[in-house]
Amino acid sequence: MRLEQLLQAQNELLASYEKWGFSIAFEKKELFLEFYKTFFSTVKTSDKNNEESDFAVVGFEDILEGNTLGSGVYRNTGMSGQHFVRSLLCLLSPKQISDIRISLHSGLGGTEIIRNLRSAQALKGKSVIDLGSGVAYYARALNALGAEAFTVDGEEGSSGVDSSHHLSGLDLNADDAVEMITEKFGRDFDLCNEIIIAPLGYGTQLRTPRAEKMLALGSALLKPQGYLVSNEAGKEILIKK
Repeated sequence: MRLEQLLQAQNELLASYEKWGFSIAFEKKELFLEFYKTFFSTVKTSDKNNEESDFAVVGFEDILEGNTLGSGVYRNTGMSGQHFVRSLLCLLSPKQISDIRISLHSGLGGTEIIRNLRSAQALKGKSVIDLGSGVAYYARALNALGAEAFTVDGEEGSSGVDSSHHLSGLDLNADDAVEMITEKFGRDFDLCNEIIIAPLGYGTQLRTPRAEKMLALGSALLKPQGYLVSNEAGKEILIKK
């Protein structure tokens, strides 16, 4: 793609952010860069070729069938770990972020900090919706930190979270997707997450929602000052105005 085309695509995406009431959360983006290495570990993936993932989050193996968050290949990919850390930094208070800095200076590592955040139920009172949840490792990890995480997936079946918090068989491209989600879960979430890896399973007719659709969903589901962490919507951390 030529530079002119890249610039045009970027300008169109920024215009879409404005259209749906979002702006880039530069402060959270800077936090992610600051803590980029804190929470990630290099582990062997579940791939038969025994490859490594540099974006795995250690500390939730007891609730993830012994797996680290982000160590998968098709499901539970490294993007799950990255989105988890982005989401965590969006949902923690400035005081909690300050406490993490102090813990790091005192010699604690990311795994110990995760353990402390779990013990303190650091995200209690926060609500998150994960669109395209798959096995819901991301949502389960947030639940372990005290958040109330809801999951939506296009495939039928259980996600490993309570059935009252999971909606399966929903095509996010459907005209009534927002209605179906809000009918079951309500709206005004603190954070909306999306990581959808194509192709979406064998024999499925589902298509990955494009940026405009993800922005529309996020705008409808989030509370003011809520965050959208979406792979399809430009991979930025967005805040609803």
